[in-house]
Amino acid sequence: MVYGTGQRLQRFRYYCIRSNSFDLLLRHEEQPHLLAHWHPLPELELPSPSFLPSDACLELAPHRSRHCSSRKQWADAYIIWGWVAMGVFTIMWLASFATIRRKLHQLFFAVHIVMAVLYLVACYLHWATLGFWLYSCFVIWGFDRLVRFGRTIYYNRIWSQGRGECKIEILDDSCLRITAIRPGFKWGPGQHAFLTSPRLSKWGIAEAHPFTMANVPNDAGEVIILARVYQGYTRQLTNSLTANKDKLIRCYLDGPYGSPHSLASYDYVTLVAGGTGIAPWTAHLAGLLAERKPIRTSYIHIVWLIREATNVSWIAPFIEQTAEKLRTRSDITVKFSLHVTRGQIPAQTEKHTSISDESASQASTPAIEEMPALTHKAEPVAADVTLTKTNKPAVLLSHEASKIVEWHQGRAIFADVFSADAQTCPEAMAVGVCGPFPLMESVRKGVREASTFRSVLRGQVPIDYIEETLGQ
Repeated sequence: MVYGTGQRLQRFRYYCIRSNSFDLLLRHEEQPHLLAHWHPLPELELPSPSFLPSDACLELAPHRSRHCSSRKQWADAYIIWGWVAMGVFTIMWLASFATIRRKLHQLFFAVHIVMAVLYLVACYLHWATLGFWLYSCFVIWGFDRLVRFGRTIYYNRIWSQGRGECKIEILDDSCLRITAIRPGFKWGPGQHAFLTSPRLSKWGIAEAHPFTMANVPNDAGEVIILARVYQGYTRQLTNSLTANKDKLIRCYLDGPYGSPHSLASYDYVTLVAGGTGIAPWTAHLAGLLAERKPIRTSYIHIVWLIREATNVSWIAPFIEQTAEKLRTRSDITVKFSLHVTRGQIPAQTEKHTSISDESASQASTPAIEEMPALTHKAEPVAADVTLTKTNKPAVLLSHEASKIVEWHQGRAIFADVFSADAQTCPEAMAVGVCGPFPLMESVRKGVREASTFRSVLRGQVPIDYIEETLGQ
């Protein structure tokens, strides 16, 4: 600040808007956008009130910051950068709509990073007097970027020879299973990570896509991701795998993100999924079965809507592992209800139109032995990528695993499913859903119909509703 000598005094109409023992902050009556700092000199006496009336005239010399040599220039910059900050924030808000996040995720990702920096800069130029608040924002934002970058380097072992190696399987035309070995990478059920393939994307490391982990941490350090093939990154990944080209594809994980939560506080858990929305529920189920201490949950019912019966290959290894663990866990009952919405269910399986049928509780699926195999002519494109040439989901379910699987033709009647489970639930029940928005709306409606005020008065337990939406 510039200090006055008290020799050049002029008459200005200012009123006090802030006062302390060091200076007064004054605002002009006729031009409110003009501010002045006045620093007292030892030979002058200051008025004691912290606020002076607007008609008070002070014979004080108004002083401003060094960068405000011109009042008009200062006012113009103040207004312009205020509008810039507002415009940048509006762009960030518009880019946050669900449609853009899902269909144009890379645009959403890039806009938020760039606009965040521009917003902080515009705020500083808008009101530089309080710039020390912005300094802390820059420090926090920069520290966050640095930690993310360092964590990505560590978990993916960038310095090692096998950095970023992964195993990618094309399960069918619409799904990829990505398995990465990342020692030390820890996460909880429901969390997600960002996947980056610099050599594949035209944006390099700037392009990252979120995926929910379909398993829980194990001794081998495996991270399993189910990725639905859409137009965009996953389609580029599939095309690169099926093309016989000599290039290396590496996938880097950044995460985990999101808040993990447990379902162990519920007696009964019914989990609904559509397509690759099964990923968070397989992680939750694996987490519950891996609990060493006694848990409250005694019944887990997974309702999975798939287009074709062959889609069971996506989680067939997991179903096998679940059946194996249940041999030593008599305190938990697990049931998979697979609803085929377009194709046909296996011929040996008894057909059901909905789980609410009287025979649904007695139906079980025998071992599936005769179903067409999925074949792929693709070859591995690099040493660190393995592509399954032949998948036979029909034979992936053993007789033991098929005992916990029920097949149903068509969509489920959710209200009947939830009511049937709630009738035998002793105390606390939760319904979870992950999948497309129409499926979520159908499940919400089913919960409302199954858990009514009248049904609760009759003794039925209330139902908690849980949604998983990110990284499907």
